[in-house]
Amino acid sequence: MKFLTKKRKTYLTIFFSSLLILQQVAVYYGRTRSSRHEVVDENGNDRLAYSEINQLEELWNKAQVDSLLTLQTIGNPNALYEARTRLQNVERGIQQSQKRTEAVRGKKRDFFQKAYAYYRHAASTLIGIIDFLLANKDKYSVYQTEISFDNDSDADTFRNLVGELTVIHQEKKELDNFIANHNQEVEQSLKHSR
Repeated sequence: MKFLTKKRKTYLTIFFSSLLILQQVAVYYGRTRSSRHEVVDENGNDRLAYSEINQLEELWNKAQVDSLLTLQTIGNPNALYEARTRLQNVERGIQQSQKRTEAVRGKKRDFFQKAYAYYRHAASTLIGIIDFLLANKDKYSVYQTEISFDNDSDADTFRNLVGELTVIHQEKKELDNFIANHNQEVEQSLKHSR
């Protein structure tokens, strides 16, 4: 009799242990499946990347970057100060976005690092140009479509600073291609996981 009850206890222990293991597997599978669905939407878009990049682009648009270095802005120190403030808001937005994505690892981490590098470099270059113009506001003049500096070295420095915008434009193209490739990879991985 004791032998049968010991055997029964052993079977019950094995049975309950198996149930616990199966439950843990089900919970783990449910978490990974739901987290995958939270990260990737039904179109295969990476929600976190999509959200963060949209927020960065929105900040960029609010900073009115396209109109920062017009002749009207360059000729008006108050407009330059306002533009500088807007760019500082972009830099703060980049820092906040980095805090939100701190936990991200792997390829997605590389994705965010590349995006932040572009926006940080672009903002700092534009702030550098504005700072140069503000520091030399009495040493140049704007007339119609021309900027004239009092000395050639300031004119050369300004040309070099503006030349950095070509590098930034190339970086933007590379970032756009990088984002497109990232989206394709996410879409492909979603197709394979279905």
